[in-house]
Amino acid sequence: MRGRSTKIVATLGPATGTAEAVHAVIAAGADVVRVNLSHGDYAGHRRTLGFVRRAAQNLGKPVALLLDLQGPKIRLGSFSPGGVDVATGSEVTLFPNDGTLGTPLRLPVTLPDLARDLTPGARVLLDDGRVRLRVVALKGREARCLVEAGGTLTDRKGVNLPDTLLDVPPLTEKDRKDIRFAAGEGADFLCLSFVRRPEDVVMLRRELEGCGCGARVVAKIEKHEALERMDEIVAVADAVMVARGDLGVEIPAEQVPRWQKRIIRTALRHGKEVITATQMLESMVNSPTPTRAEASDVANAVYDGTSAVMLSAETAVGRHPAGSVATMDRIVRVAEEDLAALPLFVADPLPEQEDAPSVSQAISRAAVQLAQSLRADAIITPTQTGATARQVARYRPSTHIVAVTPSEQVCRQLALTFGVVPLLVPRAEDTDGTLGQAVAAARAGGLITPGELLVLTAGVRANTAGATNLIKVEKA
Repeated sequence: MRGRSTKIVATLGPATGTAEAVHAVIAAGADVVRVNLSHGDYAGHRRTLGFVRRAAQNLGKPVALLLDLQGPKIRLGSFSPGGVDVATGSEVTLFPNDGTLGTPLRLPVTLPDLARDLTPGARVLLDDGRVRLRVVALKGREARCLVEAGGTLTDRKGVNLPDTLLDVPPLTEKDRKDIRFAAGEGADFLCLSFVRRPEDVVMLRRELEGCGCGARVVAKIEKHEALERMDEIVAVADAVMVARGDLGVEIPAEQVPRWQKRIIRTALRHGKEVITATQMLESMVNSPTPTRAEASDVANAVYDGTSAVMLSAETAVGRHPAGSVATMDRIVRVAEEDLAALPLFVADPLPEQEDAPSVSQAISRAAVQLAQSLRADAIITPTQTGATARQVARYRPSTHIVAVTPSEQVCRQLALTFGVVPLLVPRAEDTDGTLGQAVAAARAGGLITPGELLVLTAGVRANTAGATNLIKVEKA
């Protein structure tokens, strides 16, 4: 059995706003669909999620639903149609957005206490850093700034303050409404934007528990403060995203590759999924083929050991959404041929020693080592919560992991996990029944054939989460 281990996340938007377009993107290879809650309305999102469910059912594959919270994003206010031009070397005044239209000399910003938060000399980066300001003086509630690099500004462009520590809550009122919407729609993952500290992740988790939402938390690493506490953030999150867009504005572009590798390595060490995102095939927004640099970017993320690669504008507003997914699928498959031959492309997924591993961790590691040494055809693991499959995936085996679960949501959530093929099965009564059912499901799904060598992991106490304590080798 050999397929693609690295998963593909596709962002939906106007270009994928029909049932046919969503079906095409999933058929082309998308494992996870992302809906950005910064845009659109609930009626539109609900319709889109319905398209996803229908396509997944028709194609017979689990597809995870990832909803992305807007978070405390700072933006410009509104301008007259066509926007305004700010000239390099001129001075502009930033003021708290009150609905007044901006002008070339006065720019509204959605930060009520901007004069309190900013300091003279601090950088203010607009529209992904295309326009650069530096604070000169503060007066009342306004900030006077020198334009170091000018350009055209239009409505609602993003504002980054890389030199400023803001005291803003991690969740806005809009986010809380969006969380309730996500809970009602059965979201599998929620992305938390602009994470700065581990407490931000804990706050979102409490919100999810309060509304009975089973979504897993993806912490987006896109603030320089998050880099300083990255290990703590990864430890409390369920997964992380290397959000290279805002991160590349917060830190110099030349440092982004270094931090991408560090974030992925940290996620691997903690056994967490990691998504590499932003501009991976950006030219395919208009072009039917990627640049060679983009192909290398996707392949290098695979070599780094990422769990998933993500498409944003390419599938949300691009002219070739399904083609972008198919292209990414081909690039990933070729890169993974190298991984199978030269596994040390990635940070060693099987370190010589781990600090006080749990029984489940030790069993998972041993299962991978056993599968590698025996050249097994598959690792099969029954799982209640997905934890066992994720623990096995942490060690990046060269064979696929067949994870069987009685939970529909766990089955979908495992669509994000590296190397895992999730299967939905009925709940079994005992360990022997669970293992037999797992092998039968894998055989029925065409994932294994009679005579192939299998490594199985399970818990002697069947249907008990986190109780993995058994390894078994047998032929299919």
